[in-house]
Amino acid sequence: MAGASLPVLASLVDKSLLFVDAEGRFGMHPLIAAWATAAPPAAPRLQIAPTLRHAEFFAAWLDSQARAATADVALLVTAMLPEFANCERAWHAAVAAQRAELVATLRPALLRFAEAQGRWREMGALLTAALASDGLMRALPGLRLDLLLDLSTVHFHLGELHPCEALARSALALARQASLPDKRVTALNNIGVALLNRGEAALALPVLQEAAELARACGERLALGYALLRAATAHKTLDDMPRNVALNEEALAVMREVGNHNGVAIVLNNLGDTLRQTGDYARARELLETGLALAEEHGLLPRVQNFRLCLGVLLLASGQWAASRPVLE
Repeated sequence: MAGASLPVLASLVDKSLLFVDAEGRFGMHPLIAAWATAAPPAAPRLQIAPTLRHAEFFAAWLDSQARAATADVALLVTAMLPEFANCERAWHAAVAAQRAELVATLRPALLRFAEAQGRWREMGALLTAALASDGLMRALPGLRLDLLLDLSTVHFHLGELHPCEALARSALALARQASLPDKRVTALNNIGVALLNRGEAALALPVLQEAAELARACGERLALGYALLRAATAHKTLDDMPRNVALNEEALAVMREVGNHNGVAIVLNNLGDTLRQTGDYARARELLETGLALAEEHGLLPRVQNFRLCLGVLLLASGQWAASRPVLE
């Protein structure tokens, strides 16, 4: 129905071929949908045009929603939640048709949504499908590098650290060949965080320091923020608490500067937990409560869970049993 005029849609409703839901959206009448499901599939060439029009519509729609929600991912999440299945179908249609420009348009908003909602499995499936299409990769050669970095990030969030590192190293080689310092920064960040979370902080630290230096040089402020907060964690693992706190505070300033709510939340959580471990309960509680409010305001579900856990542990450690219960429930 993408691209149909309102009079055409209204006439189809009158004929009971379509229906209008409570929100004013048009959909296929349930009886017609049941018949269409049972009927033999149409020839592939007859299905291509409407499927692609659907993909084009949702690519344009998603791009407009992402632009409108530049400063607040919660707005994007609210818009995408009821439409996520349509966005997935649009992605798969674009991949099947080797429409690389549609995949490139859909990609940023889907990543932001996955990050805010923790929908990493679904995002991984989309990225894997795209990378498997040689025709799609040929249509837009630079897309492979972006998708490799994205899938590396997905594996990190799923706790799959070896594929995270392997994909990041493949992306790093491509970024070096193409002389793309911003992509090198992202690849180094992912390699560093994979090593860090495998318990190899001493190996991770120089990689993250290289990422931070390169990010400063090429003006990649968001990537710098992530390199700093991860280097801070490496120092914490290596029992250098003063350096950990200093780097976290620098990372917090950078994340606030670029307006990245997820990054701000991560640093507040890390810094709050570090201060809890050093016994500064009052300052730790202030940071964790600030971060929890921020995460709830902007719909950052994984961060909300992290803050509740850290705040609950803090309240228990400080003997505030009653206050900890509603936080941890």
